[in-house]
Amino acid sequence: MGETRIINMYELIDRYSKGTKTSQELVVDCLNLVDPGDPSLVLGELPPETLPQLAEFLENDLADGMRDLDDGAIPTPAQVTSARCWLAMQDRVFSQQLLEFLQARGK
Repeated sequence: MGETRIINMYELIDRYSKGTKTSQELVVDCLNLVDPGDPSLVLGELPPETLPQLAEFLENDLADGMRDLDDGAIPTPAQVTSARCWLAMQDRVFSQQLLEFLQARGK
């Protein structure tokens, strides 16, 4: 019997950095690893340049409900919901930090 190998997010990120995985593939694969109770454990490790792809996937690719992905891996509704909440929180944190930075520069 063949041995099932579980890949972790660091291996996925390594493949992305080596160019053997696209940012879209990385995002989808990582979404499948998300613990809905704490999505930051996985999503917080994503390279910053992949966050727009995460947002696009969550908004556009899943807008009409779950669909079959190339390899059949579909994030659960709980994973998608928690990822959307995590991303929204990141947007709020970034906006607040930007506002504070701009206010400090204006003084």
